Amino acid sequence: MTLPKLLYLTFQGLETYSGYAIQFLSEAEGLIHRGYPLHVLTFPDWRTVRQKSERFQHLEEKHKSLGAGFTVRPVIGEYRWASRKLLDVWLARYIRKLVHKQNIDIVHAHGFDAGYLVEKALRNSRIPTVLDLHGAYFWEKVNELGRSKLSLRDMSRARYHKQKMIDFADRIFCVSEYFRSYINDVYFASSEKIILTPSGVDVKPLPAKSERETLRKQLGLAGKFVLVYAGSTHRWQKIDDVFQLAGIMQKLIPKFHLLVLSRSAKQMEQIADEHSFPLDKLTVKSLSHDQMHIHLAAADVSVLLRENNLVNKVASPIKFAEYLAAGLPVILTDCIGDTAALIHEQEVGYLIHQLDLPTYEQVTRQVQQTNFTQELRERCNQAAAQVYDWSVILDTFDSQYEQLMSGITEKS
Repeated sequence: MTLPKLLYLTFQGLETYSGYAIQFLSEAEGLIHRGYPLHVLTFPDWRTVRQKSERFQHLEEKHKSLGAGFTVRPVIGEYRWASRKLLDVWLARYIRKLVHKQNIDIVHAHGFDAGYLVEKALRNSRIPTVLDLHGAYFWEKVNELGRSKLSLRDMSRARYHKQKMIDFADRIFCVSEYFRSYINDVYFASSEKIILTPSGVDVKPLPAKSERETLRKQLGLAGKFVLVYAGSTHRWQKIDDVFQLAGIMQKLIPKFHLLVLSRSAKQMEQIADEHSFPLDKLTVKSLSHDQMHIHLAAADVSVLLRENNLVNKVASPIKFAEYLAAGLPVILTDCIGDTAALIHEQEVGYLIHQLDLPTYEQVTRQVQQTNFTQELRERCNQAAAQVYDWSVILDTFDSQYEQLMSGITEKS
């Protein structure tokens, strides 16, 4: 079968180095390498385009070198519901023209805004569409927490448009089983068209023991027991709890050391100081994403903490997959998408039920009883390969695209 030509669409987000951008661009590159003709389209804010022109130029040149198209159409503003009707009409018209000009076979829309525009642009078209939802959205979160800054009218309109998108799409890709159930229960979507596609990583073989030991020496970690945290200083990352856990572990585990991989090195050191964490037991490194795998593998165990709310219940954090791929068991709150089930089934980590000091002491005791062998590292790596490797996830894309081109659609 001739591979379909794809329009790969996101509203905004590619200007950053966020998990969303990494996922979107990795998916696109993976599909290009599989032979799909592909055109990327994004609508960043015009100020962002001016401030980060080198970023967009790099992305355009990279996609061009891979034989793919890449179009940036700057827009004004981000808020969708106030005084945006004319702009939405223009953007929908632009998408419709681009689909025709590029002879697009399938439109793959990432996120709420992209799906909203595609539904407006192609509502009278028979071109198959994929709605790719990476998580819950702002009004769903604030509605659950009961402190919405949006008017009830705005929330109702957002809910209405998401329902239209879900009804319109031929396939809905989502990142977790919990999310699949949520979409089915709340938006009454046909279960046949909701497809599980978790966050992906390129699962590489673990570095050789000698390579790992060399890096540990370079980082000053030789002979130490290392807990690693990779991420930002944002409070939703529960960074304060990470330091509270590390504070208990450094008191109970001999030769304990905390390795932090973050682009916010100075802020991390300030937070460590706020928690009176000993700086001689802390190493903070600022890395590009392509250096992450080998540096993670220098650690012994990893940590991923989140609050128990809707956003986290439906999530599939890239960080979890990256930790496992690096051979690291994960200390994990039990409220994050499908991660707890994998931890339990594969025995590749430690589940905690509460974010408090007694729980952190309990999990530290569990860690102390663990034999951190090469077999454990390999088991973590293989668990990641079975679920999160791009080869597995893109096989799902292949099968769904093939069905769509064969006329197996679900438009209602």
